Amino acid sequence: MSSVADQLLANGTVKHAALGIVPADITAQTAQRFGLATTEGALVIDVSAQGPADKAGMKPGDIITDFAGAKVKDVTDLLAALRKQDPGQTVTATVRRGDSTQDLKVTLGGLAQQG
Repeated sequence: MSSVADQLLANGTVKHAALGIVPADITAQTAQRFGLATTEGALVIDVSAQGPADKAGMKPGDIITDFAGAKVKDVTDLLAALRKQDPGQTVTATVRRGDSTQDLKVTLGGLAQQG
């Protein structure tokens, strides 16, 4: 992946990989309210219709615990792992849904930002 500066100089935009979710940290209050065993992971609050996460089968209420091989303890970890990916890349997201854990294959979308 080329650097942000290189992308801006070359074409005036920067492409970021996009997952298509609204994530949130799991606070002690959230864990208690929803009966979650842990506060680790990134809670999926919303999933964009027809976005990368939706197409992979991710649902609101899922907890992302691993993304592209990186352990996810909170939203910051998820965003850091996402920034290392390129649009169009397929990665594995491990999600906890209720009492089960599953691996979802997500083909990342792209967002372009003007410089």
